[in-house]
Amino acid sequence: MVKVFSWIGKQMGYIKNSVAEIVKGLVLVIMVSSGLLVSILLRYFNQNGIMISVLGIFVEVIALIIVSYFLQNYLKSEESEKNEKE
Repeated sequence: MVKVFSWIGKQMGYIKNSVAEIVKGLVLVIMVSSGLLVSILLRYFNQNGIMISVLGIFVEVIALIIVSYFLQNYLKSEESEKNEKE
């Protein structure tokens, strides 16, 4: 029983140390699906198909630009950490 509690404590420590990464991942998922969410909302408010398509694509393009910026920053930080270890 003690082993189980120590294992749970260790796992909670890992989760606590990676909360920032978990939040970043959730933000990225929301941003990637934002075009679909905007399209669903516009359809709910009885907009026409052209407006739904244009605004959905526009929001998706903006989200992809922001996600690519996050990815570039992440890759740069990983590369600098790798260079520091060497």
